[in-house]
Amino acid sequence: MELLLPLLLNPPARRLQLVLDGNTYAEEATMVSICNSIYLGARFAVAPDAKLDDGLFDVVMVGALSRWELFRFALALRFGNTLQLPKVTCLRAREVEISRVRYRQRPLPVHADDHIAAHTPVKIKVIPQALCVVAPDSTQSAP
Repeated sequence: MELLLPLLLNPPARRLQLVLDGNTYAEEATMVSICNSIYLGARFAVAPDAKLDDGLFDVVMVGALSRWELFRFALALRFGNTLQLPKVTCLRAREVEISRVRYRQRPLPVHADDHIAAHTPVKIKVIPQALCVVAPDSTQSAP
């Protein structure tokens, strides 16, 4: 619920410009999530097809939602099927830029984990091998 509370309090979509690996999109969005893994927080499967090691972000764009659609989105988040909703799309990119279409409007907060890390306009990119992670070999079966 901590994810949806801000959306419930401030549901209008914002007109955004997204540049994904040089391709420009103008979107009316309630939420854009740049994902490197499946989950947002501990239990919300925003990007069910995301992979930590593919070198790509899954960019999940949630279009303008009515309150009923927002409720359906909340249920889909809980059960991991957000991408089946008609106003949710996912694209993949190594580099993502997000800005407001109307430049005179105030910048929007950009959250990283549980805090505001920046404000729009923002550029986010994958930096290969920037983080060393120790994980089990997924090709070996468990004993």
